[in-house]
Amino acid sequence: MNNRHRRITKLRKQELNVLKTKFERGYGVSAEEVYKVLSQCVADASEAIRKFEISILDIKWEDTE
Repeated sequence: MNNRHRRITKLRKQELNVLKTKFERGYGVSAEEVYKVLSQCVADASEAIRKFEISILDIKWEDTE
């Protein structure tokens, strides 16, 4: 890793930290907490969609018999 890459990476981390701080001040919640909640929502939605698709396939399978 060269020096230019290190400087750019350091700058990006600083910018990210500034944005995280602004987000936390503006909304009163940390970005990490929001990420955890949204990740769980996406996981729950994916699970619900999967179960729905399975039930549709089961219904179609029963109709063909």
